Amino acid sequence: MPRLKVFIITVVIYLITIPVYAQFTSQQAINLVLNQLLSSELDQVDVYMIDIAQSSQDTVFLGNNETILLPYSSNWVFFVDDDPFANWAHNCRFIFVDEATGNYQIINNDFFPEDWTTAYISVSAVQHPTPDALPVNNNANINGLAPNPNLYAVIINSDDNTRFWNDVSAIYCTLLDVYGYTKENFFEHRDYLLSLLPGKKSDNSYKDIYREVTGELLLNAPNPFSRKTKIWYRLKEESSVQLFVYNASGQMLKTIKEGIKGEGDHDVDLDANGMENGIYFYSISLNGITTDTRKMTILK
Repeated sequence: MPRLKVFIITVVIYLITIPVYAQFTSQQAINLVLNQLLSSELDQVDVYMIDIAQSSQDTVFLGNNETILLPYSSNWVFFVDDDPFANWAHNCRFIFVDEATGNYQIINNDFFPEDWTTAYISVSAVQHPTPDALPVNNNANINGLAPNPNLYAVIINSDDNTRFWNDVSAIYCTLLDVYGYTKENFFEHRDYLLSLLPGKKSDNSYKDIYREVTGELLLNAPNPFSRKTKIWYRLKEESSVQLFVYNASGQMLKTIKEGIKGEGDHDVDLDANGMENGIYFYSISLNGITTDTRKMTILK
């Protein structure tokens, strides 16, 4: 009888000490969002999620440098693009589902998450039209005005990537072919983010829109990161490549010499050893010309 009492007491203690997790799985969270919260809107919105639960220590960084704090200890994070065919900024939502209980919060916003293309997966999307490739007639004649060396154009592209390249190209070609502007009198100001670094002043160096843009700096992943991240860049032609890392005060911390690289996509590893938590900037120099700067965050 004493042995039976000891056994019962041991079992009770064991059961009490086992943590009870009422886990709400990712599939349950998807069903909640798609079948209940957004069921009447799925033909109008695109829905994305991070397929790994995020803790309350994580932060959603937006493309406009704002942040959203996660409300629960462990969160399923959804991003809803309310107008998939519109340019930013426009209406969107973030849905946070509590992994423990299935409770949720919806936060309205007007900007996308910074790591949208790398950390999120699509769980529902409206039908996107497939663009047709239009034929190119290289022999087409355009009856434009005669070249006028007294006309000048400055194109200011205040974005840090090629997001508006089609728009800029259309403006360039129209002014060149129709209104008589000459290539030599076109200039582009592109060192936008670098000029935002504390202590850095824009040198107002305007660059010929076609002659000097030879590549672009892509997103790093993961971002935020604690130990290592990969920085991606794309070259349109063979170039001499260097990357620079700055802290928030504009102090250069690292120089990465890639040397001569060929056309295509490339990546380089960045080790955060010796770098504290915070926001950093990284830029790329192609053939001695700094073309792009981006932001990254270290969270250890």
